[in-house]
Amino acid sequence: MEALPGLRPTEEPSDEINGNLRQLGENELADKIRGAIGAEPFAEVSVYAPPHRSRGDGMEVAYMPLTLDDFERLRALPEEELTRIGLRRWDESGLMLFPYEWFGLIPKGLPIVDIFGNASEFDPAKDDDEARYGVLSFGFIPAPSLPEQGGDDAD
Repeated sequence: MEALPGLRPTEEPSDEINGNLRQLGENELADKIRGAIGAEPFAEVSVYAPPHRSRGDGMEVAYMPLTLDDFERLRALPEEELTRIGLRRWDESGLMLFPYEWFGLIPKGLPIVDIFGNASEFDPAKDDDEARYGVLSFGFIPAPSLPEQGGDDAD
């Protein structure tokens, strides 16, 4: 698949965990996990954790908003463009999550919405940079698209 214009696939290793827990006696932590979940001593235990900071899609976030105006202008962009520059849609509310790479660029006081629907103002001392699939747990809901104005509506 060809990358979108302006975006380069990366060879970044994923921080996704997908495999089996080590057998009893091979690793102290694995033994403790087996005990905690009540697994039989030699049962196969699958382990999965989604990517945190790596996106998992090979996309490199190339656009970096640098000012409050840059961030405010994002609200007017269509979802396709927001996705192309690195944001990800969360759910049917339209919430678009910021890329992890933007955490240090987000202006203090920028209105944000988290994945639980809570609205607040960004505060780097309060809001953390925890990420899944390369996006933060907050972003914004874009302005609704206005229907195009038709021609003359006279009856």
